[in-house]
Amino acid sequence: MKTVNGKLTRAPHSKPATRAEHPLLRVFSDVHGPVPVRSRRGHYYWVTFIDDHSRFPAVYFIARKSEVYAAFRKYKAWAENVTGHRIGILRDDKGSEYMSGDFDDFLTRAGIRREHSIRDTPQQLGVAERMNRSIAEGVTTLLSQSGLARTWWEDAATHWLHGKIRLPSSTTAPLTPFELFYNRKPDLSSMRPFGCLAYVHLQKDQRPALLPHTTQCVLIGYPMDYKGWRFWDPQTRKEVISDSAVFRESVFPFHRPGLSGVDTSVDPTPPAGTTTPVLPEPPAILFPAIPTDPLELPAPPPVPAAQLDPAPAPEPEPAADLLDDGQPDPAPRPIVHALPPHDLLEHPRTPPAVKQLMSHFEHHPSLGLPLPPKRVSRARFPSALAEANSAGPTHGFTIPLVDAVECALNTSVSIEPKTLANALKRPDADKWVAAALAEIEAHLQNGTWELAQLPPGRRAIGSRWVFKIKRLPDGSIDKYKGRIVAQGYSQVQGIHYNEIFASTARMAAMRAVLAIAAAEDLELESVDISTAFLNGDIDAEIYMKVPEGLEVEGDPRPGEDPKRWVVRLLKGLYGIKQGPRIWALKLHSVLTTIGFERIDCDYSVYVY
Repeated sequence: MKTVNGKLTRAPHSKPATRAEHPLLRVFSDVHGPVPVRSRRGHYYWVTFIDDHSRFPAVYFIARKSEVYAAFRKYKAWAENVTGHRIGILRDDKGSEYMSGDFDDFLTRAGIRREHSIRDTPQQLGVAERMNRSIAEGVTTLLSQSGLARTWWEDAATHWLHGKIRLPSSTTAPLTPFELFYNRKPDLSSMRPFGCLAYVHLQKDQRPALLPHTTQCVLIGYPMDYKGWRFWDPQTRKEVISDSAVFRESVFPFHRPGLSGVDTSVDPTPPAGTTTPVLPEPPAILFPAIPTDPLELPAPPPVPAAQLDPAPAPEPEPAADLLDDGQPDPAPRPIVHALPPHDLLEHPRTPPAVKQLMSHFEHHPSLGLPLPPKRVSRARFPSALAEANSAGPTHGFTIPLVDAVECALNTSVSIEPKTLANALKRPDADKWVAAALAEIEAHLQNGTWELAQLPPGRRAIGSRWVFKIKRLPDGSIDKYKGRIVAQGYSQVQGIHYNEIFASTARMAAMRAVLAIAAAEDLELESVDISTAFLNGDIDAEIYMKVPEGLEVEGDPRPGEDPKRWVVRLLKGLYGIKQGPRIWALKLHSVLTTIGFERIDCDYSVYVY
C-alpha cells in the first residue's frame, strides 16, 4: 500500500449521470464573468439555470455576483409557474455567491436540496460549464458576423439563446429543449440573423406625408413581452420594437469589409414594394475594336548553342467584316472596345530561374556536341525522357536544352494566364486575343447582355476571364479558349436567383443506353452544344460589371453616370448560380417541342 502514495491519481469521470425524469427535478447553475466590456445595460456577468430534464437554459444578466440570489428567486417563480413542477435539487460550484445566509434560508424554506461540485472538479458541473462556454462562443460569432461593438454582447447572447432552445441537441434529439420544457413545438418563422439589415415600417404618426414608409435598422433580438423583433435605429440611436419589417439577411451594415465573405453593401431602398425607374433605351454594345496593324510580338532573346525558330506574326482580321451589317448607325452611341494589345504588351523576359537552368545545361560536362534544333511538336519531349529512363545509366546521353527548359516550365508554372492583361503580355498573346474576341462575338450574336445604367439600390456582381488550352490526346495543342465567367458567389438568394436545382444524367442511365445499343446493334452519336449555358433565358434581374478588356466610351446622355455603366444579363452565363437550371429548362422546352418525351425514372433521359 505504500506505492499508493506515489501513484494515486484523480478518479475518472466517464460514467454518464442519470437524467432527471421530469422538469425542474435537478437544476444546474453557474456564473460567467466578469466580461471585460460592460453591456449596454450595465452588466458584467450572467448566471445560468439549466433544467436537467430538458436542458432548457435560463440566463439572467447581473452587474455583481451578489445578485445571483435575486436572479434565482425570479427563476424559481417563473419556471415553477410555466412547468407546474417544483425545483427539487440545485447544483452549483459552492461559490460565495451561492453560500449567503439569505440564499441558504430560502432554499431550506422551499424544500430544495443543495448539491455542490467538489473543489477543482468542473466535470460534476459540466452541464452549466459547457453552456457558459457555448454562450461565450456564440456571442463572439454573432458580434464578428454583425460587426457590432462588444458592448452589444448581452443582446447577442439573448439572440443566440433564442435559437439554441429551438434546435435539437445530441442530448435531447429528436426533440428540442423548448418542446421538453413547454410541452409544445416552437415557432421558427421569426428567426433572423443577428445584426442584419431590416426595413422597419413606420406608422403614420411617425413619418410626415410623402416620405418613405420604412427606416433602415439593425436586428438586435427578440423581445420577451412583445410579439415581434427588437431593432436598433442608427439615425435616432434608439431601440425599436416592431412586427412589420423586411429583412436583408445577407447584409450587415456595421460589418467591417475584408473580415468575411458576407455582403457588406447597404441597399438604400427596400427590396420589396418598390418600382425600378424607367431608363432610356441603353446604347448597344458593339464588337471591340481590333487593331488594324498586325500584332508584332518581340522575338525571345537568342539561346546559346541552340537556334530557335521565330514565330510568324499573325494576320489581322479587319474589323469592318465583323461589324458591318449593311445599315448605317442612326446616331452616335457609346461603344465598348477592347484594351489595345500594344498598351499592355511587354517584351518577354527570360526569368532568372530559366537562365540559371540554361547555364547549367550549357556547361554540363557531358555536353560535348551541339544541341539539336527545337522540336516542332511539344508532344515529343516526353519520349526523350522515356528514352533516358530506358537507356539506363548512360553518361553520354543528354536531354536537349529546349525540351528540358520547356519541361521544367510546364511542371512549375501555370500555362494558362489568369487575367486578360496577363494574357496580352505573353509570347502567344495573339492566340489569346483571338480566343477573347471569339468569346465576345459569341455573346454579341447570342444577345447575352445589354448595356445599362445600374439602378439605385442594386449591386452588380463581378466577372473574370478564364483561359484554357485544349489539347489533343497526343498532347499537342488543339485550340485556345477564353470564357467570361460571372462571379456567382456574390449573388443573393431571393434577389439574384431563387431555384438552382438541375437534374444531371446518372451513370446507370448511361450504361443502360450503351447496353441497349449493344444488344440491338445500334449506332450511337454524340452532340456537343457550343456555349450551352448561353442559351438559357435569365429568370432574374442581374447586373454584372463590364468585363475586363471592355469599356464604354463616348459622351453620356443627360441623366447618365459614366461610373454606373454595367451590363444586364438577358441570357444565362457561366458562373451564375441558376445557370445549369435555366439551361436544363431551355433544353427541356426544345426537346419536348420537337417530339421527345422525358421518362419518369430519370429526368435527364428523353425518348422520341
